[in-house]
Amino acid sequence: MASHVNHVAIASDQYALSGRFYESLFGMKPSSKPRPARSVVLGDGYVGMNVTVSRRRLCLAGARRSERPQKECDRTTSSNTSP
Repeated sequence: MASHVNHVAIASDQYALSGRFYESLFGMKPSSKPRPARSVVLGDGYVGMNVTVSRRRLCLAGARRSERPQKECDRTTSSNTSP
């Protein structure tokens, strides 16, 4: 039995730019229900792709608490800051 990929999710600091790149590279179409502040959703009829905001960007931007676990943000921001 053959298997195939039907969904890909990518996290990026520049999710809008990355979404446009994959849209042009693979000829995918944007979703009819866009969520520009949170992700770019693309598809070609066979494969769906979500390009979402990276956790680091959510934490540094002060996203609402319901959108991110606090422990993740503490770990992400503390490991990427200089003394």
